[in-house]
Amino acid sequence: MRAAARHQLLTRFSSLKNVLYVVTNASHTPDVVSITGSILYDVFIKELGWKFGKDNPSKLRVERCSKTDKMILVDKFASTCLWIVACERTSNGGRIEPNGCFRLIHSTEIEVLGYQSQRNRSIVNLREVYGGSGLVEMNRIALRKQLRHKGVGTGLVNTAIGLHYREWATRPIVITPPASTANQHIATKTMLANPSLYSISSYGDPFRYEEHDDSTCQIMIVQAKLNNKHNFTGDHEWKKATNILNLLQTDVF
Repeated sequence: MRAAARHQLLTRFSSLKNVLYVVTNASHTPDVVSITGSILYDVFIKELGWKFGKDNPSKLRVERCSKTDKMILVDKFASTCLWIVACERTSNGGRIEPNGCFRLIHSTEIEVLGYQSQRNRSIVNLREVYGGSGLVEMNRIALRKQLRHKGVGTGLVNTAIGLHYREWATRPIVITPPASTANQHIATKTMLANPSLYSISSYGDPFRYEEHDDSTCQIMIVQAKLNNKHNFTGDHEWKKATNILNLLQTDVF
């Protein structure tokens, strides 16, 4: 959480001059769980129809926020992870509206490790190789419709990548995109925009988080190249660091 404290007020603007990125966590912004939970509910539940089992390892659940009376999607990581929130300054009075989010799980065991089983050997092997606390996971990118196709998703990912490079560069990043998306990028070799800073590779075989899932996911390992850490300095470097967004996004972004 020390990293979150240092970066609580870290902000960056997207190509849209009215969008601001805020890095924070529940310790410093208690409402961030309900704020991001509302965004995730609107995108993943209402729009995409996301399904998950009642007893899932992440403790994913939909509940009503007692403070706002809105439905929110939360899990056991929501109050301990680091959130990047895309805030839009509206035209009616200049209000700031949070309409996008992304997160880094860095202070606890990462989410995907909770889904290990003998049929998911890739996850078992991941734990054996890297340990329970040797990784950082990035997931839950979501944008409400008004911020899509405007560079905001890229801004969220770039902010997360820049923060990772400063604070936890020795710990590889884990992302778990749909296997079909991962295979497409592997085949076309378009995963990296700047391979001098990061390498991205697939790990193990495709797997299903839960038995009823329609599609499989692929573990991807994103590793910083520390010998070039000094190159990761300016905004222009963030923008060309990596094309992780293409692995994380769905058709709605």
